[in-house]
Amino acid sequence: MRKIGTISLSVLYALFLLGSIHHGTAFASAASKSAPKPPAVRMAALSALPPIEKGALFLGDSITAVQDLSDLLGMPVHNRGVSAITTGGVLDHLDTLLKGTPDRVFILLGINDIMFSVGRHHFTENYRSIIEKVRQLLPGSRIFAISIMPTNNAVFNTSVLVYNEVIKDIAARARITYIDVHSRMLKGASVDPEYVTDGIHLSRAGYILWKNVLDRYFLDDPPQ
Repeated sequence: MRKIGTISLSVLYALFLLGSIHHGTAFASAASKSAPKPPAVRMAALSALPPIEKGALFLGDSITAVQDLSDLLGMPVHNRGVSAITTGGVLDHLDTLLKGTPDRVFILLGINDIMFSVGRHHFTENYRSIIEKVRQLLPGSRIFAISIMPTNNAVFNTSVLVYNEVIKDIAARARITYIDVHSRMLKGASVDPEYVTDGIHLSRAGYILWKNVLDRYFLDDPPQ
């Protein structure tokens, strides 16, 4: 198989799916590049949760799902992360993921869309639709769009940059807050190895950096 950067595409897919495998979910072969369905067990667990009355809600993939965000951020946080989910998967399940009235909604999505070859056009439409539906379901909530984080593959990271520009543009047009974590994690053109465990998923240091970036957005009057 042709090499890209320092690792092959097959290895990159395998590394990314570690979070999903860790949670006991089997997915389609990476070679097919087809986006998997959200894990049924995780979705059933989220469906059973009572509606949220207040606080922050996080929509995301395995980077969000595997971390105890309440412990990390030092406050009650509603974690709605789902391993290996794409923007399309989130869009299909927003009624389940957004039950209640959280004060803030943080969105960290996109790495799986790149991984499973969801084209830029479809990603743009999906992400824009997620923002629109969040606003419809939660008109009183502040929305924050978090940048896709860099990986240890410089070539793959060119797509990350492109998709982050999409997110940034959508955020500007929708007048929601774009949070740049990406640039804080870089060392050259790739992620600083200190911040990841496998080239993609965050280490403890990576989560602490993420927390430090997010802290200011929990103020009563967060920056725009």
